[in-house]
Amino acid sequence: MPIPWRKVFAEARAELSGDVATDIPAPPAGGAPRNRVRLFITPRAPAPSSGRGALARIARDFSDRSERGDPRALFAKYGGGFLPMAIGVPFMAAGVAILILLPGQAPRQILPYVFGAIFALAGLLVFSMGISALRAAAAAAQGDRQTEPWRSDNAWDPRGARPDAPGRSFTGCLGGVLFLLLIGVFNVLWTVRKDISALVVVTVILVIFDALGLLMLGSILVAVLQRVRAGSARLSWRKFPFFTGERFEVSFVCGRPLHVTGPVRATLRCFEQALEEDASGRPEVHPYAIYARSSPRRAG
Repeated sequence: MPIPWRKVFAEARAELSGDVATDIPAPPAGGAPRNRVRLFITPRAPAPSSGRGALARIARDFSDRSERGDPRALFAKYGGGFLPMAIGVPFMAAGVAILILLPGQAPRQILPYVFGAIFALAGLLVFSMGISALRAAAAAAQGDRQTEPWRSDNAWDPRGARPDAPGRSFTGCLGGVLFLLLIGVFNVLWTVRKDISALVVVTVILVIFDALGLLMLGSILVAVLQRVRAGSARLSWRKFPFFTGERFEVSFVCGRPLHVTGPVRATLRCFEQALEEDASGRPEVHPYAIYARSSPRRAG
């Protein structure tokens, strides 16, 4: 029996985009949600503290003589940031050493520069992830006391919201460059003389990595073309903050005029984030839609 690929792809696309969560009844007052639909989106995090604010908060915690200044409490709070930073420093040092020492021993060779850049960028990537974790921990600590509690669950922009774009972050761009460098290493290794078994293994790995690299470059090209064609779209709040029970008024602003040829559908979702364990027992944050309402609008 042939597999209906179009149906499978359509169902997978609806699952990943969240279109399966378009009409979910509201939970009863004071009761648990009757329906929960898993959303495959990036979990929301509190607004990060500024660099100076995070350093001040960390300094206060480490100088605190109460239970909050206990070494175990500090490690539980900031260990997720300091450990990646400690791991990233040796990689950066090894990368810089390779970039300085190896090119002189192997002139006119590109591999020393590639390997040095990979080690240095990998260390910088892990180090930047540690800094982000420290800022998030400092922001979570401040969120309990601040007078604006809505900033403790998401990095809200009072002016509005823009589409999620992981590639805009420094860590995302750094990870993309590192991945392309790894693909370049495999392509260079394919040109080195080797026996037939090693050639087959390298070729299979190269085909997979090149396909992923082309997919990433294609997604970047599509995003650039969409940006040129439609501009930067965003939702503009009529007022901020907005609270439960109040009227939610927003306006969709597009960078360039679009020729709408069909009905426009707006879907409002309420979701909650649950801390659950993955298959290996590690805690992960999973977003679930607990209420959704779809409202079609005719283009005028």
